[in-house]
Amino acid sequence: MSARLATRSQALDRVTDSYPPAIALAQEIFGIAALLAAKPALRRALADSAAPEAARRRLAENLFASRVGSQAAAIVAQACAEQWDKPIDLVGSLESEGVRVAVRVAQAAGNLPVVEAELFSLKQTVAGDDGLRLALSDLSAAVQRRRQLVRDLVADKVNEVTLVLAEHAVYGHNGSYEVRLEEGLRLAAEIQEREIAEVVAAAPLTPAEEQRLAAVLRAKVGRDISLQITIDPKLIGGIKIRIGDELIDGTVLGRLQAAREALK
Repeated sequence: MSARLATRSQALDRVTDSYPPAIALAQEIFGIAALLAAKPALRRALADSAAPEAARRRLAENLFASRVGSQAAAIVAQACAEQWDKPIDLVGSLESEGVRVAVRVAQAAGNLPVVEAELFSLKQTVAGDDGLRLALSDLSAAVQRRRQLVRDLVADKVNEVTLVLAEHAVYGHNGSYEVRLEEGLRLAAEIQEREIAEVVAAAPLTPAEEQRLAAVLRAKVGRDISLQITIDPKLIGGIKIRIGDELIDGTVLGRLQAAREALK
């Protein structure tokens, strides 16, 4: 995300955070984001940087005040008042605000670690099933069909917030389904002031090993760590860790590959 886009997002975050988090609010924001994603002419009008800020805000209020609650309408109006480099950035910003509200609902209820674990589990399930991944990421397929597929997969098995985020991810305008789930995971970690460590291990770690690994990584990055662990027996032994853009490869396979590269 560019510095300018980040600044705009932070300003919008402050408006969103001024309202009590509620699932209904998140769903209303998601609904408007989906509408704008499907109607290019409308989003161009609402994100037209050549139009005065007051005019864009007034247009948003006139369009949505009767469709959603006052809080969602105010958030959307504020988003439209911002200057976006591309109209699709407006859609992305609203999607992010919807995710933010949903994650804050889980935080307020003390369920954020549960939601984080459920989103990660769903992400791994989808990533490990090519047919399911393609079905959920296929933007040419009917949205309701993809939403029903999500409900069949996780309904009655996960927290309400997890289900809302999982269903919304089928609407994403870019990236695969599991990539769109990642925003909920990232924001959950951010709200808990944690860094996400994606760990791939050859065998399951014991609770004690997980605690020691988290402590080592916490000392390294200076923040608490949220471990997301995937098991891959093909690694033979050891673990591979990614934190942001940094990769730490301590696997047997990785060491063998490094040795091969050294011999070339």
